Amino acid sequence: LLETLEVDASPFGGGFPDPQRLFDRLARYCPRLQHLSISFRHEASPERQTLEVRALAGLGRRLLTLDLGAVAVRIAGGSRTLAACCPQLEHLSAQLCQQHEQPLDAVNPIDLAMGCSRLQDLDLAPVDWDDSTLARFLAEAPRLQSFALRHV
Repeated sequence: LLETLEVDASPFGGGFPDPQRLFDRLARYCPRLQHLSISFRHEASPERQTLEVRALAGLGRRLLTLDLGAVAVRIAGGSRTLAACCPQLEHLSAQLCQQHEQPLDAVNPIDLAMGCSRLQDLDLAPVDWDDSTLARFLAEAPRLQSFALRHV
């Protein structure tokens, strides 16, 4: 059964599959899926893909790797949703965006360190890596082997 999947937008045009529908189908038909890489592509800069809690709730519990590509994706609830829905994550790569600067969509790496106790690799943006955030994150993520300090 399928354990790893890479999804990319078609180079021939056309729309990317609705993420909610894609995640629902993956949760239903790929019960052993543990590693997911999705490369979103937007035709226009204000166009954003949004992942709702429901999208991550079914599939996220068993994901070890989640790579959302280099294009900013909005996750309703931000890093708290990721931490709650994907507690087994070991590798995360994502560039998240907030909708109109809503605090509910905040990106805080400490949420992930506390909610994903197996986290080993993190590439998360945008994060304001001040001294206290960095120190607390490193203290809360004992298995961390590598991470990227990126500002977007």
